[in-house]
Amino acid sequence: MNNLPESLCPDAPRSGRVKVFPAFRAHRSPGSARLREQPLLLGGKFCAEHSQSRLRHEGDVARSRKEFSDTRPNNLEYPLRLRYLWMNEWLSPNSFIVEMGCGAGFSELYLADKVFRTDVVPNPWIDASMDAERLAFRDGAVDALIISNALHHLARPVIFFREAIRVLKPGGIILIYEPFCSLLLRVILRLSKHEGYSFDLDVFAETQIATNPNDPWSGNNALSNLFFDRPERFRKNFPELQIIMDTACECLLFPLSGGVTSKVSVPELPTLVLDCIAGIDRFLTHLAPRLFALGRRTVIRKIAG
Repeated sequence: MNNLPESLCPDAPRSGRVKVFPAFRAHRSPGSARLREQPLLLGGKFCAEHSQSRLRHEGDVARSRKEFSDTRPNNLEYPLRLRYLWMNEWLSPNSFIVEMGCGAGFSELYLADKVFRTDVVPNPWIDASMDAERLAFRDGAVDALIISNALHHLARPVIFFREAIRVLKPGGIILIYEPFCSLLLRVILRLSKHEGYSFDLDVFAETQIATNPNDPWSGNNALSNLFFDRPERFRKNFPELQIIMDTACECLLFPLSGGVTSKVSVPELPTLVLDCIAGIDRFLTHLAPRLFALGRRTVIRKIAG
């Protein structure tokens, strides 16, 4: 761990296929000229405290990694495969690929190419402890950045995108898997009290704090919606980046997994049943993503030149 390759620079500065999801209503907050977008139901903000969470072992990635290695529960392995395997078509051999916020490190089981794994929390299976808001890489050193279920934990995610622009080669890509803050997810979060969400912020302002900067497991599950639901707004703020794929996915498979790190008991299901559920998920997330989708796959490319 922390054996940095030549493309790393410890004193780095701090600094397609697109679907638009239109089912938000726009409004202006009192005393503010900034246009915001809110869901029609259960919008605004919901805050969750760890002490109130109804899930077990919250944030214990070492326990999660060991339990998964020992038992390989089918309910969890099935959605994990879906969350990572799609990324392989965007990755090339002999590329320098970096994963930010790798958590328990499950990506190593499903990605075909070697990945340099990082996380803000040091663990034996990661290659370097690194803050996603201060990437320790030289300018133009990285071919691909992966951030899976980690963007919504960043206090200032806009800084991550500015750092991504700096470290990516022209034509380099960012592969993102994130929660999609549908009505179903908002209900689940309110019932489980696991993490929160807030639509009431300007994610493109560097002065805005999206999550608790002192808590790496604090989460704002609305961030993917705030960044990607309006591609033209993302492009205006990051003209060097282009969203080339953005797809809502995953519904019933997520609650039936029992959780990746934070856990709840679920009955083990055979692969045939999970295949059927995956088919239902595809139908529901295509029919009404704002109601049912719990996940989102997004690919962003740094424009050459």
